[in-house]
Order: sequence, then C-alpha cells, then structure tokens
Amino acid sequence: VWTAEITETGLSDWEQQPATTSAQRRDPRILTDGRFVWLIGGEAPVDVVTGLIEVGRLDGTELLAFRQTTPLPMVTSEPAVALAPDRLVVCGGSRGRRGAREFIDRCVSAPLEAETGEVGPFVELPPLPSSMYGGAMVIVRGRLTLFGARSPAMADDTARIFSLQLDGGTAWERLPLTLPSPRLLEDVKVLVP
Repeated sequence: VWTAEITETGLSDWEQQPATTSAQRRDPRILTDGRFVWLIGGEAPVDVVTGLIEVGRLDGTELLAFRQTTPLPMVTSEPAVALAPDRLVVCGGSRGRRGAREFIDRCVSAPLEAETGEVGPFVELPPLPSSMYGGAMVIVRGRLTLFGARSPAMADDTARIFSLQLDGGTAWERLPLTLPSPRLLEDVKVLVP
C-alpha cells in the first residue's frame, strides 16, 4: 500500500505504508472518510471475483493494518460504491471470467460502526434498472445518484444518470441528463465538497 499527501502545491512523495491486505486482488473499489479506508470487492489474480471487504484505519498520514469485515452478499468486481456518514452502498458490478462476464443489478446497503469502521449487516435496496458495472455514485441530501455506469443492455453510446431516494425509495429514476459516450468514461469519479 502506497500513499501520498495532497498539499497546496500538488502531491508529496509517495510512501510505502506498513499496512497489507489479507488477499491480493486487482480493481477493488476504494472509499475513505478520512478516518478509515475500505477496499470493496475486486478480482484475485486468477480471475476469481470476491465479495471481500477490508477496512483499515488512518492515523494522520499513516495507514494502519487492514482487517476483513462483513463481506458483500454478492461477489462483484467493478461495482459503483458510495459512502454516507453512517453507511456504505454498493451497486452493480460484474462477476465471472473475462470474456464470460455476468453483470449485476443488485444494490445493497450496510451501516458503518463509527468507532471501528466495521461494516454491519447488508440490506437490499431496489435493484438497478438493468445490470450495470463501473460508474460512480454519490449520496447528497439523502439521494443516491449513479453516474456513467455501463450496461450490456444499453447498446447506444449514451451514459445515463439514475437516482434513488436512499431511505424509502422504491425504484430508480432516470434523470433527464446524459454524459458523453460510456467508452470515454472508463472510471468516473465524483467529488462533493
């Protein structure tokens, strides 16, 4: 694990941290709230997709050891993930070997323990409008918004935007906005100040 500090003039030098993960994998999704770092899903080196979630504590600029927490109720690589002050949301993704991928429409949410970053039990949210992977999600004023996810069911070159009321929402709503071609949106990132 390597980290760099963001400064007024750019990035500091990269420093290797003593933290290690319990399983080698590529493409896990990474979230942080400034106190903890979560690694979500991903693929092991032999193309085995995992539902593993690990959490590590930040101490200043040092990242302490990762530990496994409650796994996802599904195995997934390339899901959209979002963090609210008190919960983690994971939607979509893919599983299976390259060339024979199965895409996922499930969306789940779990509470986060404030002092340890541990992930609690997952509950189902309404499924995505179709199976999707990638993209980015944010939670703003209680609404979950998904940007730029890709779907084999959407053959045109339009990257759609969907939204769901996080508490009590019963179905995803397509917003009347589009993004450039999904091919241009390999890894969408959304920052909310």
